[in-house]
Amino acid sequence: MCMVQDLEGKTYLKRRALEEVKELRTKRADKQSILLLDAFNKDRASLPQPLPNPPPLAPLPVPAPDPRTQEMINEKLKKAEDLDQKKEVEIMRENPVVTETKLIVMTEGGIMIEGAEIVTGTMI
Repeated sequence: MCMVQDLEGKTYLKRRALEEVKELRTKRADKQSILLLDAFNKDRASLPQPLPNPPPLAPLPVPAPDPRTQEMINEKLKKAEDLDQKKEVEIMRENPVVTETKLIVMTEGGIMIEGAEIVTGTMI
């Protein structure tokens, strides 16, 4: 009988030891997760923050055309007026399009005057 009591006592101690180990493992896992989260937050805080969007740039001023170019613009607008495109021409008087070598006048009706020719085009 004495042997049975010793075995029962050892079983109880073994079970109690396993419960204690399980409890210690749980505490260690909790502590590790807290430390890992703290380390993650510190790393994240040390990363460079993205800069906010820069303010938009001011539009570049459009230089006034030289006298020769202005004369060419006026001639092309006169031709467009002669083609009964008066409404569209008045719009284009405010904003003519000048390329390096050619004047292009785009009317609302889809007529583009380029140099001395009249061709069909699309509105800009």
